[in-house]
Amino acid sequence: MLLSWLYERIHEIEREIQRLKNQNQQYRQKIRQIEKIYDKMQSAKRSLIAQKNDLSSFSNESLPNWKGHLHTTELVNPVQQWLVSSSYPQVIRQVDANMDALNDAKTDYENRILHNYGIIGDLAARINSLENEIENQLN
Repeated sequence: MLLSWLYERIHEIEREIQRLKNQNQQYRQKIRQIEKIYDKMQSAKRSLIAQKNDLSSFSNESLPNWKGHLHTTELVNPVQQWLVSSSYPQVIRQVDANMDALNDAKTDYENRILHNYGIIGDLAARINSLENEIENQLN
């Protein structure tokens, strides 16, 4: 009786281990998907920053060969104030917010995996969450 109970308990534990392995594999797959999206957004952010810097340099250039009255406050200031000072930074902030949300989701899946490893996993999950907060602040 005791022996059959032990065998049944072993099989239950083996099934639980397999379930957790499958679950962790699904979490890892989601993490890889999030990382792909994050990398694309990071590349787009770099591109936006470069475009903003190029436009900012252009808007500050003196164009001595320019004909007409277009190079006055009517042209230069709207470019500088509206596009360089307002629109680009706003889009970049939105990209940052989305990147932070992706980081948070990735950390959540990583922590779910870590929690399956008991007390050490719980401590590792806390460290992982702290690293995520730091990364989001530096992003």
